[in-house]
Amino acid sequence: VILMFVYLVKRIPQKLQSEEKVQEMATALSQIPWSSNTLTADDKTSIFNKEVDKFKGMIQQEASMNQLGNAILLVMLYRIIVSTKFHPRLAILTSTVRHAIDDLWHFA
Repeated sequence: VILMFVYLVKRIPQKLQSEEKVQEMATALSQIPWSSNTLTADDKTSIFNKEVDKFKGMIQQEASMNQLGNAILLVMLYRIIVSTKFHPRLAILTSTVRHAIDDLWHFA
């Protein structure tokens, strides 16, 4: 439960600020002086590649956070299954989930 709380505390501000970050990066890309005579083509492509690397880093961070969230959800599902298997009527539910876990894994 604490891990999920920490994840949400870190994740919510990231989601709220993501639009602003993407707009900043898109603006930086659109303001590359492609028609400038003072910069060489290598300088222009270097600026472009730096901005694209920022985008890639943001996408990679997003993917990592999504994987962490999925792992936390799987741990929480496991905890629910373990804690409810002791009651006879709830054991039917947990045994169903236990048999379906292979199919659920393919959707994760």
